[in-house]
Amino acid sequence: MKKRSRLMIFLIILSLILMGCSSTPVKTTSSEEKEKQRIEQQEVALKKYALDHGITDAVVMTSFDDFADKFTFQLQSKYQGKKIVFYSTVIDIYQEDGKSYLALDQSLEDTIFTLECDKAIIDNLLKSNLKYDEYGSDEIILTANIDSIKRMHYRIRANGDSQEGYDLDIDTDNLTEIKGKCLNAEIWKTN
Repeated sequence: MKKRSRLMIFLIILSLILMGCSSTPVKTTSSEEKEKQRIEQQEVALKKYALDHGITDAVVMTSFDDFADKFTFQLQSKYQGKKIVFYSTVIDIYQEDGKSYLALDQSLEDTIFTLECDKAIIDNLLKSNLKYDEYGSDEIILTANIDSIKRMHYRIRANGDSQEGYDLDIDTDNLTEIKGKCLNAEIWKTN
């Protein structure tokens, strides 16, 4: 009796193992592949947006990832002095010297991206119920002229401990500053 029970348990386990091996594996997509697909979809949507709005001379900027691994002159030749169409989120709206600016989030910690905007463009974003919280804003699509791309190469940090006194170390670090003029901005509706 015990042998039959053991045999039955063995056969059940074996059949479950065989069923598991014979079933088609679920294809998993890595986060890298998903990001690549998202960027490709963004590029198509941005090109369509540019075409629909009669913007024929714009450079489509789908990702800011290349800012981290390109020399400044490469970024300047690709974007500086050009009209670009891109997605971003707003991290701040501010005024300085009578001009209005959008500070944009571009998924890089070491990049400052500011666009001077006509007050009418900002008012239009706000009237469109641009949602904003501590995580940023709704995704917006922008058309802008890029005036300058610069690298600032410095970082100051404290070194030492409180008993010996602190020294200030100046390290080189890459901080990209992008400035331009906003030509159009609107909340991007994906549906």
